[in-house]
Amino acid sequence: MSKVLQGSLSNKQSDKLFGYAAKKLGSDPQTLKREFQNGRYDRAMSSLSKGDAEKLRRALADPEMTAKVLSSPQAQAIMKKLSGEK
Repeated sequence: MSKVLQGSLSNKQSDKLFGYAAKKLGSDPQTLKREFQNGRYDRAMSSLSKGDAEKLRRALADPEMTAKVLSSPQAQAIMKKLSGEK
């Protein structure tokens, strides 16, 4: 996982996010997290359209864009929901 992602999410938020994603992808959360930490996004990308997968690939390759996306109100709302915050 990039330093930007690590700095933006607490461990609890990260674990919930990977748990949710793994459930949607039919995978194990720890396996999915390990793949992301190693820069392998194939499993997550497989469920996206080609256009969306390319957008995500570009965003993940650009730390500034990743930080911008994660700091958006929509991303913050999702992280709060996943962490159980109100």
